[in-house]
Amino acid sequence: MRGVRLPVDLDQRVHAAADNAGVKASILIREWIELGLTN
Repeated sequence: MRGVRLPVDLDQRVHAAADNAGVKASILIREWIELGLTN
């Protein structure tokens, strides 16, 4: 488990994207990290 600190504006954008996708922010962040590591 690893904690990550985000600037408030970035955190708000992540939460908005997660709400739009219908998932929790933590799930979306993990998906983005996994996608970034596969490229």
